[in-house]
Amino acid sequence: MNAKDDMTAAKKALQDFRDERIIHFYDSQQSSGKLIANDLPLNAKVAWDIYLFYPRGVTWEDRIPQPSKWMHQMSDTDGDSEYHRTGDDLVNGLYRATKLLVSE
Repeated sequence: MNAKDDMTAAKKALQDFRDERIIHFYDSQQSSGKLIANDLPLNAKVAWDIYLFYPRGVTWEDRIPQPSKWMHQMSDTDGDSEYHRTGDDLVNGLYRATKLLVSE
């Protein structure tokens, strides 16, 4: 999340992730990030650079469901270091979380 986040940047990012299982959207009001920040133990008003993992079949209805695993790269938060990952730690955490979900 930065000053350059806009519809043009969002359309450019589409080129990096081409998979029919991925749904892209641009949230100019940061509505989803605000909802997620309220539901996770984050000391932030808006969640961004987050990774939410759900078991197969989970759907988002009126409320965002609790993820089975999650992590973030938000270095400007505190009180949630258990979920903060960067660099190799992030890569390893994403791999482990994905592997667990795929094996279910």
